[in-house]
Amino acid sequence: MSGRYKYEKSRRRRRSRRRDRDYEDRDQRREQRSPRKKRSYSKSQQKKIETRKIDFSPKAINKQVARETIRDKSVVYPFGFAAVAGIAALLSGSPLFIAAAATGLFVGAGSWIFNNTLRRQKHVSDYLSEMNTLLAGQTRQSIIDLRQELQRVREEQGLKQIDLLQNKYNAFNDILENKFNKGEITFTRYHAMVEQVFLAVLDNLKQITNMRQAINVIDEGHITKRINDLQSRPQSRTGQEELDALIGRYRLLQNQRDKVQQRLAQNESAMTKMDEVMAAISVINPGQSRASMDMEDAMKELETLALRASSYSSS
Repeated sequence: MSGRYKYEKSRRRRRSRRRDRDYEDRDQRREQRSPRKKRSYSKSQQKKIETRKIDFSPKAINKQVARETIRDKSVVYPFGFAAVAGIAALLSGSPLFIAAAATGLFVGAGSWIFNNTLRRQKHVSDYLSEMNTLLAGQTRQSIIDLRQELQRVREEQGLKQIDLLQNKYNAFNDILENKFNKGEITFTRYHAMVEQVFLAVLDNLKQITNMRQAINVIDEGHITKRINDLQSRPQSRTGQEELDALIGRYRLLQNQRDKVQQRLAQNESAMTKMDEVMAAISVINPGQSRASMDMEDAMKELETLALRASSYSSS
């Protein structure tokens, strides 16, 4: 029996490695088919990006837009020129320096408004692309590690769920690429939300592996046999204490199993909702008059799903 189990375990391991390679090849083909224009960074900038906290909240997006606006040369240079001209005007009182300072302030303020309105979408899109790149790297490694842990604790349903989740995630991205351009903010918003749902379900599976590991170290056969033995005859005080401890451990075992099943059911519910949102997006035609309303409805569904999935993984 142990030889058969080792054979099955080895076969599953080979299959999972082959599946991981297929996913990586698929990502490379997708990138070659529709390459995304990437920004170039120095080594120090790249290090800062890699250590940056992943945050898709509106507050984080607004802070990034403000940061990019302050760094923009069309804002920095006019304000800098205005500051120098203003100091010169204070020292000399020359109308020429006053006019120069006013001109610098006017140009800088105009650039500031331009960056926060017409160029805002570009700043938001660049920020979300960076966050999605970080998430993609974390996701790929998380799947490999999580699949190994699920195999180690022999959580078969969790292994099936991680494969289903990966397939749904890839299908979702394929639909987004067919419906929208990667440079559109609509694409990055959808992609960010589905990434959040995907990672939340992975976190849930991680919690399941921890619970399953705790379950596996409890010898249920020994507990039930010992309980039956103690209950079959009158007990002393010491025997009753042992019986109470065994019953408590057995209840703990059942409680952990119930929690595992609850989290697995939550994952199934999240994947079903992903299917519903995916179906809604697939029939959206961006050229129709109702498209914006339909897309917002689908986005609200996805945001609700992301919040619900996050609460599942954190509870």
